[in-house]
Amino acid sequence: LDKRRFPHWGIGSMLTLLTISNAVSGQIFTGMADRYSCHRNIVLTAFTLFVLCFSSLVFQNAIWYTVLLCICGQIAWGPVLPMMDNVTIFIVRQAQREDYSRQRLFTAIGWGLFCFL
Repeated sequence: LDKRRFPHWGIGSMLTLLTISNAVSGQIFTGMADRYSCHRNIVLTAFTLFVLCFSSLVFQNAIWYTVLLCICGQIAWGPVLPMMDNVTIFIVRQAQREDYSRQRLFTAIGWGLFCFL
């Protein structure tokens, strides 16, 4: 964002809005998923919107369009992580106790490798 001459106050404001939108959307969409039992649909839709928002950042140059896309991407990503954790707990609930820690270990390794790429 510095290369696109985005002001420093704008970067700070955008990061604040990203954090707030992610926190609020996670609560709202996971509540909707629990109420209407549509967890799979919300996660798939949210992940697709997240990918579309951040992949379209390559094709634009407007500063506020960047901010809008980043906020929309974070709103879409908000419910994904809490739901993935709930799914992990649900699947491992029938298994032994050490399976949950093993699952979390390999999840962390997978996230670390993905972030490195």
